[in-house]
Amino acid sequence: IAPKGQVEARIAEAVERLAVEVPELSRDALRLLVAERMSQGHSLEDVPSAALRMVSRGLDALRAAEAAEMRTIYQQVWAPVPEGERERLAGLMNEIKAGRPVRAEDVLALRTAVQTGVLALPEDQRSRLQELSGRAVRKALLLP
Repeated sequence: IAPKGQVEARIAEAVERLAVEVPELSRDALRLLVAERMSQGHSLEDVPSAALRMVSRGLDALRAAEAAEMRTIYQQVWAPVPEGERERLAGLMNEIKAGRPVRAEDVLALRTAVQTGVLALPEDQRSRLQELSGRAVRKALLLP
């Protein structure tokens, strides 16, 4: 068993490394997700897809107004993606949400679209998305 300081350092290093890949989550929400993955003995390599799954699962547990606000922000994230690709990526998102395996290149395409869209948001909307996504992750972690 690693001493507490070493575990915290590993979590902090992972959060720093993953924050660029998962801009829809605040560092606090990402820290929670990383710590949960580590406590379960899971690899951190799938944190970007786990973030998608957890936010999607937790979205249903948010208050209706928060979920609607989050969907509105995500419409802006997805707006630049061509319709055919958006539909393909939505199908992949459904597979991830259901916990089914998705090819690495498809996860990368999905993560790239989300990352690009989130980073293009105005700062206030990105911060709000991070806040709502953090709530969704916390809710998802409480689900069976």
